[in-house]
Formats: sequence, C-alpha cells, structure tokens
Amino acid sequence: MDLKNIGLRFKQLREEKNMKQKEFALAIGVAPNDISRIETAKNKDVPTAILIKVANFCGAYSDWILTGTGNKYRRTLSLEAEIAKETEELVKNNSKEELALVIKQRESQILELKKGMKDLLDKI
Repeated sequence: MDLKNIGLRFKQLREEKNMKQKEFALAIGVAPNDISRIETAKNKDVPTAILIKVANFCGAYSDWILTGTGNKYRRTLSLEAEIAKETEELVKNNSKEELALVIKQRESQILELKKGMKDLLDKI
C-alpha cells in the first residue's frame, strides 16, 4: 500500500473542499490527528472506516483514493445539472400543490443544513 500517495490524495480531496484538517475531521466524524497521520503517511495503514467516510463525504471512489487510478468522483453531473434534472422531473410528474409541498420540505432541509453547518463552525 502506497501510504504517501494515499495521503496526498486525502489531502487533495480535503483541499478541494477548502477545509482545514480539523474542519474536515469534524465533518466526517474522526479525530483531526487521524487525518494528519494519513496525509503525512505516519499510519501503517488507512483504516477502512475512515476511507469510507472520506470517500462518501467527498463523493469519490475509494479505489481512486487507494490507487490513484480510475474515476475520481462518483458523480458525473454537476450539482446544478442534477438539480435541473430533478426539478424537471418534479414539474413533469406533480401538481402545483405537490410541488408546493416539495418546496416546503426542501426549504426545511436547507434550514437544517445551515444550522448544522453553523453548529460545526461554532465548534471550530
């Protein structure tokens, strides 16, 4: 296992999120020193649980993180394209009343996400 290059790929994913090690660690639910040790290749291996958390959080393939080969990201569409596609489907398949309910639900989800992000930032 090429721990140095795995560490560089961890760092690349974290930096693409514009996050410091501490922020990144808190976001995925691990200790900041876990991220530091992986990025600097000080661990003897990469814990599977951390690999999965990083891959899921970043939308990356764990194979890419481990080997550097294949596709990096699971998503092929941009977030904007995904939202546009989903919106088109919603409009096509739902009444105005149903769309209003979906909008209220999404607004609630956004508020919860904002609160969670604020709480996370307050911890830093």
